[in-house]
Amino acid sequence: MRRAAAGVVLLCLLVPAVAAAADNDPYYPLQWGLVRIGGPTAWAVTRGAGQIVAVIDTGVDSAHPDLQGQLVPGYDFVDKDAQPFDENGHGTLIAGIIAALTGNSVGVASVAPRAKIMPVRVLGSDGSGSSTAVSAGITWAVKHGATVVNLSLAQETGANNAPLLRSPAVDAAIKAAAKAGAVVVVAAGNSSTGGSSQTAYDATTPGVIVVGASVKDGRPAAYSDHGSGLDVLAPGGGSSTDPTANGCTQDQSIVSTWWNPNTKRSSYGGGCGTSMSVAFVSGVAALLGARGYDNAASVARIEQTADDFGVKGRDDISGYGILNAARALGARTVPAPKSTTRASRPQPSTSRVKVAGSARAVPSRPPKVPTVTAAGPLDIPGSKRGVAVTLAAGLIGVLIVGHALRALGTARKT
Repeated sequence: MRRAAAGVVLLCLLVPAVAAAADNDPYYPLQWGLVRIGGPTAWAVTRGAGQIVAVIDTGVDSAHPDLQGQLVPGYDFVDKDAQPFDENGHGTLIAGIIAALTGNSVGVASVAPRAKIMPVRVLGSDGSGSSTAVSAGITWAVKHGATVVNLSLAQETGANNAPLLRSPAVDAAIKAAAKAGAVVVVAAGNSSTGGSSQTAYDATTPGVIVVGASVKDGRPAAYSDHGSGLDVLAPGGGSSTDPTANGCTQDQSIVSTWWNPNTKRSSYGGGCGTSMSVAFVSGVAALLGARGYDNAASVARIEQTADDFGVKGRDDISGYGILNAARALGARTVPAPKSTTRASRPQPSTSRVKVAGSARAVPSRPPKVPTVTAAGPLDIPGSKRGVAVTLAAGLIGVLIVGHALRALGTARKT
Protein backbone atom coordinates (compact mmCIF):
# COMPACT_ATOMS: atom_id res chain seq x y z
CA MET A 1 0.00 0.00 0.00
CA ARG A 2 1.01 3.62 -0.25
CA ARG A 3 2.51 4.86 3.05
CA ALA A 4 1.91 8.99 4.86
CA ALA A 5 22.58 -15.32 -12.76
CA ALA A 6 23.74 -18.16 -13.84
CA GLY A 7 24.70 -21.79 -13.27
CA VAL A 8 24.09 -24.06 -10.35
CA VAL A 9 27.58 -23.52 -8.93
CA LEU A 10 26.97 -19.79 -8.62
CA LEU A 11 23.62 -20.36 -6.97
CA CYS A 12 25.16 -22.68 -4.41
CA LEU A 13 27.88 -20.18 -3.64
CA LEU A 14 25.27 -17.55 -2.89
CA VAL A 15 23.19 -19.72 -0.57
CA PRO A 16 25.42 -22.63 0.50
CA ALA A 17 23.49 -23.53 3.64
CA VAL A 18 20.12 -24.15 2.04
CA ALA A 19 20.45 -24.46 -1.72
CA ALA A 20 20.82 -28.23 -1.42
CA ALA A 21 17.17 -28.37 -0.39
CA ALA A 22 16.14 -27.35 -3.89
CA ASP A 23 18.99 -28.03 -6.26
CA ASN A 24 17.91 -31.62 -6.87
CA ASP A 25 14.81 -30.24 -8.59
CA PRO A 26 15.67 -30.51 -12.31
CA TYR A 27 14.61 -26.99 -13.29
CA TYR A 28 16.09 -25.25 -10.25
CA PRO A 29 19.15 -24.07 -12.27
CA LEU A 30 16.74 -22.08 -14.45
CA GLN A 31 14.97 -20.42 -11.52
CA TRP A 32 16.92 -17.17 -11.38
CA GLY A 33 13.92 -15.31 -9.98
CA LEU A 34 13.74 -17.47 -6.87
CA VAL A 35 17.44 -16.97 -6.21
CA ARG A 36 17.29 -13.25 -7.02
CA ILE A 37 14.84 -12.61 -4.18
CA GLY A 38 16.82 -14.74 -1.71
CA GLY A 39 14.11 -17.36 -1.43
CA PRO A 40 16.38 -20.27 -0.48
CA THR A 41 17.97 -18.14 2.24
CA ALA A 42 14.55 -17.25 3.66
CA TRP A 43 13.78 -20.96 4.04
CA ALA A 44 16.22 -21.06 6.95
CA VAL A 45 13.62 -18.98 8.83
CA THR A 46 10.35 -20.46 7.56
CA ARG A 47 8.80 -22.21 4.59
CA GLY A 48 5.29 -20.90 5.10
CA ALA A 49 3.59 -23.67 7.06
CA GLY A 50 0.04 -22.84 8.10
CA GLN A 51 -0.57 -20.28 5.35
CA ILE A 52 -3.17 -20.60 2.58
CA VAL A 53 -2.68 -18.66 -0.65
CA ALA A 54 -5.79 -18.29 -2.80
CA VAL A 55 -4.92 -18.25 -6.50
CA ILE A 56 -7.83 -16.37 -8.08
CA ASP A 57 -7.22 -17.47 -11.65
CA THR A 58 -7.91 -20.18 -14.24
CA GLY A 59 -7.87 -22.99 -11.69
CA VAL A 60 -4.98 -25.32 -10.85
CA ASP A 61 -3.91 -28.72 -12.19
CA SER A 62 -4.70 -30.89 -9.16
CA ALA A 63 -2.99 -33.89 -10.79
CA HIS A 64 0.38 -32.18 -11.24
CA PRO A 65 3.11 -34.25 -9.54
CA ASP A 66 4.83 -31.12 -8.21
CA LEU A 67 1.61 -29.93 -6.52
CA GLN A 68 0.54 -33.16 -4.83
CA GLY A 69 -0.54 -32.48 -1.26
CA GLN A 70 -0.20 -28.73 -1.82
CA LEU A 71 -3.85 -27.90 -2.51
CA VAL A 72 -6.75 -27.24 -0.17
CA PRO A 73 -10.37 -27.31 -1.39
CA GLY A 74 -11.32 -24.50 -3.73
CA TYR A 75 -14.24 -23.52 -5.94
CA ASP A 76 -15.01 -23.07 -9.62
CA PHE A 77 -17.02 -19.91 -10.33
CA VAL A 78 -17.01 -20.67 -14.06
CA ASP A 79 -18.65 -24.11 -13.96
CA LYS A 80 -20.24 -23.57 -10.54
CA ASP A 81 -18.80 -26.62 -8.81
CA ALA A 82 -16.11 -27.60 -6.32
CA GLN A 83 -13.62 -28.82 -8.94
CA PRO A 84 -11.56 -25.79 -10.05
CA PHE A 85 -9.36 -27.68 -12.50
CA ASP A 86 -7.17 -25.58 -14.78
CA GLU A 87 -8.10 -25.75 -18.48
CA ASN A 88 -5.75 -22.94 -19.48
CA GLY A 89 -2.44 -23.37 -17.66
CA HIS A 90 -1.95 -19.93 -16.16
CA GLY A 91 -3.22 -20.70 -12.67
CA THR A 92 -1.03 -23.79 -12.45
CA LEU A 93 2.04 -21.74 -13.31
CA ILE A 94 1.20 -19.20 -10.61
CA ALA A 95 0.55 -21.92 -8.03
CA GLY A 96 3.91 -23.53 -8.71
CA ILE A 97 5.86 -20.33 -8.16
CA ILE A 98 4.17 -19.92 -4.80
CA ALA A 99 4.13 -23.42 -3.34
CA ALA A 100 5.35 -26.25 -5.58
CA LEU A 101 6.94 -29.17 -3.76
CA THR A 102 10.61 -28.40 -3.25
CA GLY A 103 13.63 -30.67 -2.90
CA ASN A 104 11.67 -33.69 -4.18
CA SER A 105 13.83 -34.28 -7.28
CA VAL A 106 10.86 -33.31 -9.45
CA GLY A 107 10.40 -30.18 -11.54
CA VAL A 108 10.80 -26.87 -9.76
CA ALA A 109 11.24 -25.23 -6.36
CA SER A 110 8.93 -22.56 -4.93
CA VAL A 111 8.92 -19.54 -2.64
CA ALA A 112 6.80 -20.99 0.20
CA PRO A 113 6.91 -24.78 -0.21
CA ARG A 114 5.02 -25.53 3.01
CA ALA A 115 2.18 -23.12 2.35
CA LYS A 116 -0.97 -24.43 0.69
CA ILE A 117 -2.73 -23.30 -2.48
CA MET A 118 -6.47 -22.65 -2.61
CA PRO A 119 -7.50 -22.81 -6.29
CA VAL A 120 -10.37 -20.46 -7.10
CA ARG A 121 -11.36 -20.58 -10.76
CA VAL A 122 -12.83 -17.33 -12.06
CA LEU A 123 -11.40 -17.41 -15.62
CA GLY A 124 -12.26 -19.86 -18.38
CA SER A 125 -10.08 -21.86 -20.71
CA ASP A 126 -9.48 -18.78 -22.87
CA GLY A 127 -8.33 -16.80 -19.85
CA SER A 128 -11.36 -14.56 -19.68
CA GLY A 129 -13.98 -13.98 -17.06
CA SER A 130 -15.99 -11.26 -15.36
CA SER A 131 -15.73 -8.81 -12.52
CA THR A 132 -18.66 -10.60 -10.90
CA ALA A 133 -16.75 -13.88 -10.82
CA VAL A 134 -13.53 -12.24 -9.64
CA SER A 135 -15.20 -10.40 -6.78
CA ALA A 136 -17.12 -13.52 -5.76
CA GLY A 137 -13.91 -15.55 -5.87
CA ILE A 138 -12.06 -13.13 -3.60
CA THR A 139 -14.90 -13.09 -1.09
CA TRP A 140 -15.23 -16.89 -1.10
CA ALA A 141 -11.50 -17.41 -0.62
CA VAL A 142 -11.25 -15.21 2.45
CA LYS A 143 -14.41 -16.71 3.95
CA HIS A 144 -12.83 -20.16 3.59
CA GLY A 145 -9.53 -19.34 5.24
CA ALA A 146 -7.22 -17.75 2.68
CA THR A 147 -4.48 -15.72 4.38
CA VAL A 148 -3.07 -14.39 1.09
CA VAL A 149 -5.03 -13.56 -2.07
CA ASN A 150 -3.09 -13.70 -5.36
CA LEU A 151 -4.59 -11.55 -8.15
CA SER A 152 -2.53 -12.10 -11.28
CA LEU A 153 -5.17 -10.25 -13.31
CA ALA A 154 -4.82 -7.49 -15.85
CA GLN A 155 -6.64 -4.26 -16.41
CA GLU A 156 -8.53 -5.48 -19.44
CA THR A 157 -11.66 -3.42 -19.79
CA GLY A 158 -15.33 -3.75 -20.51
CA ALA A 159 -17.62 -1.61 -22.61
CA ASN A 160 -17.15 1.41 -20.35
CA ASN A 161 -13.35 1.19 -20.75
CA ALA A 162 -12.85 1.00 -16.97
CA PRO A 163 -10.05 -1.15 -15.52
CA LEU A 164 -11.44 -4.34 -14.03
CA LEU A 165 -9.71 -4.08 -10.67
CA ARG A 166 -11.10 -0.57 -10.27
CA SER A 167 -14.67 -1.75 -10.85
CA PRO A 168 -16.85 -1.21 -7.76
CA ALA A 169 -17.45 -4.92 -7.14
CA VAL A 170 -13.81 -6.00 -7.36
CA ASP A 171 -12.53 -2.96 -5.50
CA ALA A 172 -14.99 -3.63 -2.68
CA ALA A 173 -13.98 -7.31 -2.53
CA ILE A 174 -10.28 -6.43 -2.36
CA LYS A 175 -10.82 -3.94 0.44
CA ALA A 176 -13.06 -6.33 2.36
CA ALA A 177 -10.47 -9.10 2.05
CA ALA A 178 -7.76 -6.83 3.43
CA LYS A 179 -9.97 -5.64 6.26
CA ALA A 180 -10.63 -9.30 7.11
CA GLY A 181 -6.89 -9.79 7.54
CA ALA A 182 -5.72 -11.24 4.22
CA VAL A 183 -2.76 -9.89 2.29
CA VAL A 184 -4.04 -9.03 -1.20
CA VAL A 185 -1.36 -9.02 -3.91
CA VAL A 186 -2.30 -7.33 -7.19
CA ALA A 187 -0.57 -7.19 -10.58
CA ALA A 188 0.43 -3.77 -11.88
CA GLY A 189 -0.37 -4.93 -15.42
CA ASN A 190 1.52 -5.48 -18.67
CA SER A 191 0.32 -2.60 -20.82
CA SER A 192 3.31 -0.27 -20.74
CA THR A 193 5.08 0.48 -24.01
CA GLY A 194 6.98 3.49 -22.75
CA GLY A 195 6.16 6.95 -21.48
CA SER A 196 3.37 7.46 -18.98
CA SER A 197 1.55 4.49 -17.49
CA GLN A 198 -1.00 3.55 -14.87
CA THR A 199 -1.13 0.51 -12.62
CA ALA A 200 -4.19 -1.72 -12.77
CA TYR A 201 -4.99 -0.85 -9.17
CA ASP A 202 -3.98 1.61 -6.43
CA ALA A 203 -3.53 0.07 -2.99
CA THR A 204 -5.13 2.52 -0.58
CA THR A 205 -6.10 -0.08 2.02
CA PRO A 206 -3.58 -1.53 4.52
CA GLY A 207 -2.74 -5.11 3.56
CA VAL A 208 -2.93 -4.57 -0.21
CA ILE A 209 0.18 -4.36 -2.39
CA VAL A 210 0.61 -3.67 -6.14
CA VAL A 211 3.47 -5.45 -7.90
CA GLY A 212 5.36 -4.69 -11.11
CA ALA A 213 7.92 -6.83 -12.92
CA SER A 214 11.70 -6.80 -12.96
CA VAL A 215 13.95 -8.64 -15.39
CA LYS A 216 16.98 -10.85 -14.82
CA ASP A 217 19.47 -7.98 -14.57
CA GLY A 218 17.35 -6.21 -11.98
CA ARG A 219 15.87 -3.50 -14.18
CA PRO A 220 12.14 -2.79 -14.50
CA ALA A 221 10.51 -4.81 -17.28
CA ALA A 222 9.58 -2.72 -20.29
CA TYR A 223 6.00 -4.04 -20.36
CA SER A 224 5.35 -3.53 -16.64
CA ASP A 225 2.87 -0.78 -15.83
CA HIS A 226 4.08 1.84 -13.41
CA GLY A 227 3.04 5.09 -11.78
CA SER A 228 1.92 6.33 -8.39
CA GLY A 229 0.15 3.04 -7.64
CA LEU A 230 3.28 0.89 -7.87
CA ASP A 231 4.59 -0.55 -4.59
CA VAL A 232 7.38 -3.02 -5.43
CA LEU A 233 8.92 -5.01 -8.26
CA ALA A 234 9.50 -8.77 -8.32
CA PRO A 235 10.92 -11.07 -11.00
CA GLY A 236 8.68 -11.25 -14.03
CA GLY A 237 11.22 -11.89 -16.75
CA GLY A 238 11.49 -10.52 -20.25
CA SER A 239 13.34 -7.42 -21.37
CA SER A 240 13.96 -4.00 -19.87
CA THR A 241 13.82 -2.41 -23.32
CA ASP A 242 11.49 -4.56 -25.46
CA PRO A 243 7.84 -4.77 -24.31
CA THR A 244 7.07 -7.63 -26.73
CA ALA A 245 7.52 -11.39 -26.53
CA ASN A 246 10.91 -11.08 -28.23
CA GLY A 247 12.53 -10.43 -24.86
CA CYS A 248 11.04 -13.53 -23.24
CA THR A 249 13.78 -16.02 -24.03
CA GLN A 250 14.21 -19.21 -22.04
CA ASP A 251 16.95 -17.84 -19.80
CA GLN A 252 14.95 -14.65 -19.17
CA SER A 253 11.64 -16.33 -18.31
CA ILE A 254 10.15 -17.50 -15.01
CA VAL A 255 9.94 -21.29 -14.87
CA SER A 256 7.18 -23.13 -13.02
CA THR A 257 4.59 -25.89 -13.12
CA TRP A 258 2.12 -25.77 -16.00
CA TRP A 259 -0.88 -27.56 -17.45
CA ASN A 260 -0.43 -27.77 -21.21
CA PRO A 261 -3.80 -27.02 -22.87
CA ASN A 262 -2.61 -28.52 -26.15
CA THR A 263 -1.48 -31.90 -24.84
CA LYS A 264 -3.81 -31.70 -21.83
CA ARG A 265 -1.06 -32.97 -19.59
CA SER A 266 0.82 -31.78 -16.53
CA SER A 267 3.97 -30.04 -17.66
CA TYR A 268 6.47 -27.26 -16.95
CA GLY A 269 6.78 -23.91 -18.66
CA GLY A 270 8.30 -20.49 -18.42
CA GLY A 271 6.78 -17.12 -19.15
CA CYS A 272 7.15 -13.38 -18.63
CA GLY A 273 4.77 -10.91 -17.05
CA THR A 274 3.57 -9.25 -13.88
CA SER A 275 1.49 -12.33 -13.02
CA MET A 276 4.67 -14.15 -12.06
CA SER A 277 5.83 -11.11 -10.09
CA VAL A 278 2.65 -11.22 -8.03
CA ALA A 279 3.22 -14.91 -7.27
CA PHE A 280 6.68 -14.20 -5.84
CA VAL A 281 5.26 -11.54 -3.53
CA SER A 282 2.36 -13.80 -2.51
CA GLY A 283 4.88 -16.46 -1.56
CA VAL A 284 6.85 -14.02 0.60
CA ALA A 285 3.62 -12.78 2.19
CA ALA A 286 2.94 -16.40 3.16
CA LEU A 287 6.40 -16.69 4.70
CA LEU A 288 5.81 -13.53 6.72
CA GLY A 289 2.38 -14.73 7.79
CA ALA A 290 3.95 -17.92 9.08
CA ARG A 291 6.17 -15.75 11.27
CA GLY A 292 3.20 -13.97 12.79
CA TYR A 293 3.08 -10.75 10.76
CA ASP A 294 -0.43 -9.44 10.13
CA ASN A 295 -1.34 -8.27 6.64
CA ALA A 296 -0.45 -4.61 7.06
CA ALA A 297 2.85 -5.47 8.74
CA SER A 298 3.65 -7.98 5.98
CA VAL A 299 3.13 -5.38 3.27
CA ALA A 300 5.16 -2.81 5.19
CA ARG A 301 7.96 -5.32 5.70
CA ILE A 302 8.04 -6.22 2.00
CA GLU A 303 8.26 -2.55 1.05
CA GLN A 304 10.80 -1.58 3.70
CA THR A 305 13.20 -4.42 2.88
CA ALA A 306 13.03 -4.20 -0.93
CA ASP A 307 16.30 -3.67 -2.80
CA ASP A 308 16.24 0.01 -3.69
CA PHE A 309 18.31 1.19 -6.62
CA GLY A 310 18.83 4.28 -8.75
CA VAL A 311 17.02 7.25 -7.24
CA LYS A 312 16.90 6.75 -3.46
CA GLY A 313 13.50 5.95 -2.01
CA ARG A 314 10.21 5.15 -3.66
CA ASP A 315 9.61 6.20 -7.25
CA ASP A 316 6.99 5.58 -9.91
CA ILE A 317 9.18 3.26 -12.02
CA SER A 318 10.35 0.75 -9.42
CA GLY A 319 8.24 1.49 -6.34
CA TYR A 320 10.25 0.76 -3.20
CA GLY A 321 12.54 -1.56 -5.16
CA ILE A 322 12.86 -5.28 -5.88
CA LEU A 323 11.45 -7.90 -3.53
CA ASN A 324 14.01 -9.37 -1.11
CA ALA A 325 12.58 -12.37 0.76
CA ALA A 326 15.73 -13.00 2.78
CA ARG A 327 15.84 -9.47 4.13
CA ALA A 328 12.09 -9.42 4.77
CA LEU A 329 12.43 -12.54 6.92
CA GLY A 330 15.53 -11.24 8.68
CA ALA A 331 17.63 -14.08 7.29
CA ARG A 332 21.25 -13.82 6.25
CA THR A 333 20.88 -11.96 2.98
CA VAL A 334 22.34 -13.02 -0.31
CA PRO A 335 24.82 -10.64 -1.95
CA ALA A 336 22.97 -8.13 -4.09
CA PRO A 337 23.73 -8.10 -7.83
CA LYS A 338 25.93 -5.34 -9.13
CA SER A 339 24.00 -2.10 -9.01
CA THR A 340 22.44 -1.01 -12.24
CA THR A 341 21.69 2.46 -13.47
CA ARG A 342 17.99 3.08 -13.43
CA ALA A 343 16.58 1.98 -16.73
CA SER A 344 14.77 4.64 -18.68
CA ARG A 345 11.49 3.64 -20.24
CA PRO A 346 11.73 2.61 -23.88
CA GLN A 347 10.03 4.65 -26.54
CA PRO A 348 6.71 3.20 -27.65
CA SER A 349 7.22 0.39 -30.11
CA THR A 350 5.63 0.62 -33.53
CA SER A 351 5.79 -3.14 -34.09
CA ARG A 352 2.83 -5.39 -33.46
CA VAL A 353 3.02 -8.96 -32.23
CA LYS A 354 0.65 -11.46 -33.77
CA VAL A 355 -1.24 -13.73 -31.43
CA ALA A 356 -1.00 -17.07 -33.18
CA GLY A 357 0.62 -20.48 -32.96
CA SER A 358 0.45 -23.45 -30.62
CA ALA A 359 2.36 -25.09 -27.80
CA ARG A 360 4.83 -27.90 -28.33
CA ALA A 361 6.25 -29.94 -25.49
CA VAL A 362 9.99 -30.52 -25.67
CA PRO A 363 12.40 -32.81 -23.78
CA SER A 364 13.70 -31.86 -20.36
CA ARG A 365 16.60 -29.40 -20.14
CA PRO A 366 16.39 -28.26 -23.78
CA PRO A 367 18.99 -25.80 -25.06
CA LYS A 368 16.13 -23.81 -26.52
CA VAL A 369 12.39 -23.90 -26.16
CA PRO A 370 9.76 -22.75 -28.64
CA THR A 371 7.68 -19.65 -28.14
CA VAL A 372 4.16 -20.59 -27.24
CA THR A 373 1.38 -18.30 -28.33
CA ALA A 374 -2.26 -18.92 -29.01
CA ALA A 375 -5.12 -17.55 -30.98
CA GLY A 376 -8.47 -16.74 -29.49
CA PRO A 377 -10.39 -14.00 -27.72
CA LEU A 378 -8.75 -12.26 -24.79
CA ASP A 379 -11.87 -10.83 -23.25
CA ILE A 380 -15.63 -10.97 -23.40
CA PRO A 381 -16.82 -7.88 -25.26
CA GLY A 382 -20.14 -6.71 -23.95
CA SER A 383 -20.28 -9.34 -21.25
CA LYS A 384 -23.53 -9.08 -19.30
CA ARG A 385 -21.92 -10.65 -16.24
CA GLY A 386 -19.69 -7.67 -15.52
CA VAL A 387 -16.47 -6.13 -16.74
CA ALA A 388 -14.36 -8.60 -18.70
CA VAL A 389 -11.01 -9.65 -17.27
CA THR A 390 -7.98 -11.40 -18.70
CA LEU A 391 -4.69 -12.58 -17.32
CA ALA A 392 -1.95 -10.14 -16.48
CA ALA A 393 0.90 -12.43 -17.38
CA GLY A 394 0.20 -12.59 -21.07
CA LEU A 395 1.07 -16.22 -21.50
CA ILE A 396 -0.27 -19.73 -21.91
CA GLY A 397 -2.84 -19.04 -24.56
CA VAL A 398 -3.90 -15.63 -23.32
CA LEU A 399 -1.42 -13.17 -24.64
CA ILE A 400 -1.19 -9.51 -23.76
CA VAL A 401 1.35 -7.40 -25.63
CA GLY A 402 2.72 -10.65 -26.98
CA HIS A 403 4.31 -11.95 -23.78
CA ALA A 404 4.98 -15.62 -24.32
CA LEU A 405 4.98 -18.96 -22.60
CA ARG A 406 7.59 -21.55 -23.40
CA ALA A 407 7.00 -25.27 -22.92
CA LEU A 408 9.88 -26.97 -21.12
CA GLY A 409 8.75 -30.54 -20.74
CA THR A 410 6.04 -32.92 -19.63
CA ALA A 411 5.57 -33.86 -15.99
CA ARG A 412 5.07 -37.51 -15.22
CA LYS A 413 3.87 -39.12 -12.03
CA THR A 414 6.44 -41.39 -10.39
